[in-house]
Amino acid sequence: MRHRRIVVVFHVTALIALASAAPAAAQPTLNRTGQAAAWSGSISNSAAPRPESCTEYTCHSYGLTVKLPRGARRIPLGLLVSLKWPDDQLDAFYDLDVYVYGPGGGLVGRSNNVTYSSAEGAWVQNPKNGAYRIVVAPRDVVGTSPYRLRAVLKTGWTVHTPQTSQVADPTSTGTLPYTPDFVFLGKRPRRPRALLPDLVPDRAKNFHIESAVGGTFYQSMDRNLRHQPSCYAQETTGADGDKPGDQPVGTLRCLRFDQSLINRGRGPFEIRAYPNNGNGTDAWQVVYRTNGTYFGRKAGQAIFSNAHGHIHYRHFDDTGLYAVGPNGRPGRLVKAMVDKGRCAVDTTDPSFGTRSDGPAHYFVPSTCDQNDNADPHDPAYPNANYFRSAISPGWADTYPWFIPDSYIDITNVPDGRYLIVDRINEAGNVLESRRSNDVSVACVEFHGTAANDCPVVTR
Repeated sequence: MRHRRIVVVFHVTALIALASAAPAAAQPTLNRTGQAAAWSGSISNSAAPRPESCTEYTCHSYGLTVKLPRGARRIPLGLLVSLKWPDDQLDAFYDLDVYVYGPGGGLVGRSNNVTYSSAEGAWVQNPKNGAYRIVVAPRDVVGTSPYRLRAVLKTGWTVHTPQTSQVADPTSTGTLPYTPDFVFLGKRPRRPRALLPDLVPDRAKNFHIESAVGGTFYQSMDRNLRHQPSCYAQETTGADGDKPGDQPVGTLRCLRFDQSLINRGRGPFEIRAYPNNGNGTDAWQVVYRTNGTYFGRKAGQAIFSNAHGHIHYRHFDDTGLYAVGPNGRPGRLVKAMVDKGRCAVDTTDPSFGTRSDGPAHYFVPSTCDQNDNADPHDPAYPNANYFRSAISPGWADTYPWFIPDSYIDITNVPDGRYLIVDRINEAGNVLESRRSNDVSVACVEFHGTAANDCPVVTR
């Protein structure tokens, strides 16, 4: 057996003190709400170590002390530990995890989203005073991955739910089925009130007229292994249609780009679908209240995609390529993007380091890819198994450019400059705290096999 020597080089900085994995180094102390410590590093490892098998060469460890004065806990608060690496490494099985160990040495929090993520967020409710150890573990890294790590004391509270999942346990209990809890940031109001999502389509970006390595209909890898043609075989033949006729045949030139849906609201965006109940396609939005209760409302249609192996919430995104009008605004529609729907999950953390940054809740597996969730208080079908498509507050679901089935067909579109317009929730099926930010506009210019962004100029 050949052994490969792994070299880890990292640089660490802190907002309030210098910290490192070395025992002799000083470690930051947090003693008030809003106080934060931050580190940065770079890690290299092709293995997937569990935290209990970490070594100084495979994981990074950071020390932190919580020392809250007496009386500081009158308002519920928590320790948020956020981990972020570059969004351009949002790739299949390219992942870092974060684990938090408390004063007694036991695991008190973790965030270990399995795939297609570029961030993690763990929460420790009402942290005890004492020394904490934060471990960054590389589940799967090709080459070297830089990262940023941040720990902050925030006002917030945890509510318990009766929901269960048979597959994933992103908590520290290690038991199945697990019961997920929700974390809400800010001060808890005396009277229960609904916490709504605020969904914002981010501007299309990272344009390509090329494909990556498409292993299956759903899984694919970038990692700089790109090639022509720009369309995957299943896209050209129309073999990845969710139903007959909804995927065009003969597509030879595909405009690909990153497409993100951000939740800037105080409440989660959660859609449930029940393939074994009702007509099998009804989608329900679940709206949570500050006391942990929730209610549901019909929110359109969700279908199971045989090509992708999970549910798609359909007729929510309306994305198209438009000519640039005389005033710089969208003119005529040139080509519409096929509405394949969206399978939403916490993949990126655009709120990292801000007041709205919070923990991740919707992990893979168990979100939109597994029909193993059940809830005795489900607003539509109590105790029925359901899929869910969801985004936590402060997080985003990002479809990277190389994902199959996510493109605009520009086979017969002349080279030039165009606008990509993404409109969401036009039918108003999803209850939001704000609807004025449901449209995004991006500029793209393409020639041959090259595509680049351009400024949106309006007059």
